[in-house]
Amino acid sequence: MIEYTLGKCRRAIDVEDGFADDNIVAFDGAPEDLPTIRLKRAGAAGQKLSGCRFEFGAGARGSYTLHIGSDPVRMTVGAETRCVVDVRFWRDPVVEIGAGTTINGCKIVVDNAEVRIGPDCMLSDDVLLQAGDQHGLVDLETMLLTNARRKLIELGEHVWIGRRAMVMAGALIASGCVLGAGAIATMSSSPCQYLVGVPARAVRENASWTRNPSGPNAREKDFFARMKQA
Repeated sequence: MIEYTLGKCRRAIDVEDGFADDNIVAFDGAPEDLPTIRLKRAGAAGQKLSGCRFEFGAGARGSYTLHIGSDPVRMTVGAETRCVVDVRFWRDPVVEIGAGTTINGCKIVVDNAEVRIGPDCMLSDDVLLQAGDQHGLVDLETMLLTNARRKLIELGEHVWIGRRAMVMAGALIASGCVLGAGAIATMSSSPCQYLVGVPARAVRENASWTRNPSGPNAREKDFFARMKQA
């Protein structure tokens, strides 16, 4: 993986004012091989943002609109991904997208939080991953914030998120699961479940999904075999 400073690859990236040239973009290839990246400054203008790192594996494609409100930011995208995402970064955020994952149109809000998407996941359009509240919730007895702790959203391997579904802070969707269209996930799941409803609940166990409507491919069959043995 080759590391470029933002100053050396500005011609390949759409960058607004507000970013220092020392931010790092790492990629297996030349700057012109990068996916479409738009860096936008979120929040009040001020000191230029620094200390951000964006990594893209070989064959990563798609469109990444990245609104950054504070530094540092760490974003890692695996190899052979195809993603259309809009990400809002605040307060030491981390986003990881696993190899082979495809995302057709997802908004990710990561504020004092981490979002970890496993390999070979598939996210439909109009999906929201809300990792962080962005505003404070106050206990009037103590005047302390009740939502100040760092948050996590995690999707395991081979997870399918349906159209207009939401995954909220603290939700951990295990490998092999399907989150149905319009569902809202707020809790942890077990592997290989179908999850539907508001809030999402399991309606079927020991079940998963395939990208091919005619049946699973060899890689998916290997994954199903591993899940049975787990």
